[in-house]
Amino acid sequence: MADDIEKIRVRRDVPPIPLEEQRRIEAGIANVKMKSLRQEREGRKKYAAGIFRMIRIWLFVLLSLFVFQGFLGPRGWFSLSDAALIAIATTTTASVTGIFLLVVKHLFPADGD
Repeated sequence: MADDIEKIRVRRDVPPIPLEEQRRIEAGIANVKMKSLRQEREGRKKYAAGIFRMIRIWLFVLLSLFVFQGFLGPRGWFSLSDAALIAIATTTTASVTGIFLLVVKHLFPADGD
């Protein structure tokens, strides 16, 4: 290990970066970070609105199925078996919940992720 340390050479001929240049570089880095944060926030808004829209559509379709079954089923215009209605409600609920959790987990990660 001592041999490795001896192989490292410090370049003393490189002049230090002037303070004015350091500030310009730091301002550029801060500007890039700010643009990245804005873009991330806009993406979050977009996908959060999309997932909200998907859940509203899912609720509307599920509610429509129950209403059709309740009001049109006795008249014979619309009929699903109880098992089919339960299967549709369960599987779509599980799918929409899973998609929602997946999107939210990636849109709003925990600090450690």
